[in-house]
Amino acid sequence: MAQSLHEKSVLSKREKEVLDLLVQGMSNKQISLHVGITKKTVEKHVTSVYQKIGVRSRAEAIVWAMSLKNGGRDFPHMKESRDIPHSKRQEAPLEWKKISFMKRRTPMKRQDWFISTIAGFLLGLIAIGIGIPRMLMESPSAKASSQTDEILSLVLNSHSKWTTVQGEAEVIWYGTEGETQSYINKFVIYQPLSAYVDVLNKSKPGFNEGLWVSDGDNIYNLDKENKSYTQGKIPNFANDLSVLPSDLSQAKDDVVYNHPFSLLIPAPVKEYIYPEWFAQGNPSTAYSLLGEDSLLGRKTWIVNLQYKTGQATAWIDQATGMILKYVQGENGQKYVEVNFMYLEVDMPVGADIFSVPSDYHSIGQE
Repeated sequence: MAQSLHEKSVLSKREKEVLDLLVQGMSNKQISLHVGITKKTVEKHVTSVYQKIGVRSRAEAIVWAMSLKNGGRDFPHMKESRDIPHSKRQEAPLEWKKISFMKRRTPMKRQDWFISTIAGFLLGLIAIGIGIPRMLMESPSAKASSQTDEILSLVLNSHSKWTTVQGEAEVIWYGTEGETQSYINKFVIYQPLSAYVDVLNKSKPGFNEGLWVSDGDNIYNLDKENKSYTQGKIPNFANDLSVLPSDLSQAKDDVVYNHPFSLLIPAPVKEYIYPEWFAQGNPSTAYSLLGEDSLLGRKTWIVNLQYKTGQATAWIDQATGMILKYVQGENGQKYVEVNFMYLEVDMPVGADIFSVPSDYHSIGQE
């Protein structure tokens, strides 16, 4: 499918930029806004990239690009080596591009849905297959207590502690000048593969919002304004839990573990519903148990994670291992905050929530 590595230089500077943005999950329209060119020009660049690297689709282009991650390709987002406890390096909301947000990546906004799915899948495979050092620590090693180990084991097996979950959470990202972007994530999930996720922009209604539904076999990206949807199949990897270790002794320090179904969900709340990523880190990662708290009528442990450039504190549900509150700071400044506003676990869920409303019309396959 892809050309040899030495042929990557055939891409122009602009084509490399467009390919980089494809890998990040942007649509042609988003790329045109980001780069400052017309959508038609973007389409020409995308076509040219396909021809030059010998692929026929976005998915194949992403495979080609990711295969070069360690082969010398100059992806802008790969040059920014940011040490964070998150499971993936993610892109800032588009409207923050001009403010150089701490010169680092920010958690992912809602992406172009299906391409996001492919990109997430590929990142997950690379993380699982070859290992991605999540933090390049320089601080002294700090071994977690046995109780903290038990808590982290619960987090690593969180997906096995519940069948259905429904609720609402707010995710807030902070800029350097005090500006914020706040997203409300409404969700219903019925394991293994059914989900409903509605992302609302509290700061700027209508911007980067979307509704995503999975019925166990298919994925639907719904456009609420136009009452339309596109449809795609759920890939087989989504239900392959063999990639996850069952306890900490099986977890490798340089590998990021993500629940495979979570890789498909295009909403930041997935990181806290499926928090497996929090249970890994370099051996010198410093975990500490700060105490207990009660959130939404549920008992939680408060666990702090220290790393090279900052720290994160997670309120971990004692029954499920989900993260119900999360505060992360970078270089002395607040970076992201997550608060669950309500949560119901293992309560009955109506199957109709996972289907496309009858007044929506299909506009094709993804």
